[in-house]
Amino acid sequence: MRSRFYIFLYLIVHTIILLKPPGTQAENPEWMYFHDIKSIYTMAAIDNSILISIGDDVIDRVIRLNLEDLSIDTIGSYIISSFAKDANGDLWMSSLSEGVLHYKDGVITEYNTQNSGLPHNQVANITFDKEDNLWCATKNGLAKFDGTDWEVFRTGGSGEYDNEFHEVKFDTDGSSWQRVLGLRITHFKKGVFTSYDSTNTGIPALSLPNQIEIDSKGNKWIISGNAYIEQFGGLSKYDNTQWVFYDTENTDLQNDHFNSIAIDSNDVVWLGGYYNGLTKFDGTTWSNFIPSNSGISGEGAYQLCIDKFNNKWMVVYSELTQETVGLEVFREGGVLLPTNVEELFSKNDEIIPRLYPNPASEIITVTDLIKRERKFKISNLYGQTVLEGTFYHEIDISKLIPGFYFLKVDDFNLKFIKK
Repeated sequence: MRSRFYIFLYLIVHTIILLKPPGTQAENPEWMYFHDIKSIYTMAAIDNSILISIGDDVIDRVIRLNLEDLSIDTIGSYIISSFAKDANGDLWMSSLSEGVLHYKDGVITEYNTQNSGLPHNQVANITFDKEDNLWCATKNGLAKFDGTDWEVFRTGGSGEYDNEFHEVKFDTDGSSWQRVLGLRITHFKKGVFTSYDSTNTGIPALSLPNQIEIDSKGNKWIISGNAYIEQFGGLSKYDNTQWVFYDTENTDLQNDHFNSIAIDSNDVVWLGGYYNGLTKFDGTTWSNFIPSNSGISGEGAYQLCIDKFNNKWMVVYSELTQETVGLEVFREGGVLLPTNVEELFSKNDEIIPRLYPNPASEIITVTDLIKRERKFKISNLYGQTVLEGTFYHEIDISKLIPGFYFLKVDDFNLKFIKK
């Protein structure tokens, strides 16, 4: 009985420690600048690299910024509209004039209308599904490539732009969402397209969507905005049941015209604005980062993407000088790169994964620096495994009986109370 009492006391003390707010990383600046990189058409964070398409009057290049040593190499001479990685780790790129490009071991293979079943050489966006099929948003339909054969899907509409796809994103249930010529959103499931616009959602801004993102819970987030049309800005959210719209009328936003969106590993929504810098929305609170209150160098934030360390990368534009400032990166608590992550893990105990709420009844959220799927194992006081599997950052504990538990994630052991 005494041993159980000491176990109980140990868990209570360590639970109190777990509930302490995490510290900050003073050693790392929150903003870093790469102002020599300008004229960015698009970019993406893949593994330990930032892939960037640069297009100007002199040369078109695809460059790779290696985050391990901050070196840059050129991997092609194209204007690229999007990047994606397949299950083998190979890089794929889409082009608005030359179809789809496969990059492996320094060799680029082109897929176009002349040598494949691609329906159009103008490809605005690509992505892979869970079966590693490549999906392409083209000017003449939504194309699927399984590595051998091509299949093309069209909405069935007869309008001039009904099958001009600009974006494709996969949902948590395996279905996909598309942006069609920036005039509406379509949902593709079991071979059927369903359209959403102002007429069936009541949201006028959905007639001018700029980008789609989907969080780990399956919520669809769609930004709207235009530098010249004032009435069509805002952020729309669809949870598969109802639509919610956020703009300057019902939030603290000073400007609601967004051009880019990214979602971090904690499902926090980040928005790039034409005139309002970088905006953060955690589901409750709106935070705005502009030159007067942060290290951002201009009022415009474009081409926003987030790497696996939750660094936010963006192209910054200055309204004051009417020029592109260059590439900038931001992370609250300090920018993290592969070169300093290991050192920070060894020196700062606040870097370890944390879980909340604690105690919890339904869901526990595990948050740390790395954006990845991981394995977990939960055991009881007697060392018996009661739950295990894989997770992104949330674990459903609703079926556990009330009590004290140990959660093992990677090499870390965390403790929590199920109430």
